[in-house]
Amino acid sequence: MKLIYRIILLCLATSSAQGAAIGGYRGDAPNVELRISINGQAVLGERELEELSLSATEQELRVAFDQSLTSLTRGQSVQLTVEMIESNGIRSDVTANPAMFYDAVGRDTLSVSNDGFVTALPDSSGSVIGQLLVLYNTPEKSGFNYVYFDIDPNK
Repeated sequence: MKLIYRIILLCLATSSAQGAAIGGYRGDAPNVELRISINGQAVLGERELEELSLSATEQELRVAFDQSLTSLTRGQSVQLTVEMIESNGIRSDVTANPAMFYDAVGRDTLSVSNDGFVTALPDSSGSVIGQLLVLYNTPEKSGFNYVYFDIDPNK
């Protein structure tokens, strides 16, 4: 289990670097926040976990990560809702906005539609952690986040 947490922390660092390299940011930094809920339940994404890591102990971070994981069995689906928060506090639902982009990291674990419908693929084997990139990108506004799924065929 300790190895899984180290891999997850490595993923946090790697995917943050990748997210910052995705175009459209003013000054190479996101200028909007993306908050994610799954089936109506708010979850901590990578961006929130990174912020928490600045003040939390390793144990607190592990607990927060465990609580942010969405458990799925193979073939199960959930609906994401993505809320964009601009620097002036304006909030809007951008889940199915044409500027939204979703990408399952490790394509053999998850599939995702353009409107945020996520399915754990039935073909892969064993328990895995699935990672999903959520990106909003226009010339004026950009932001990203990642959410994590615990995919277990035995749950």
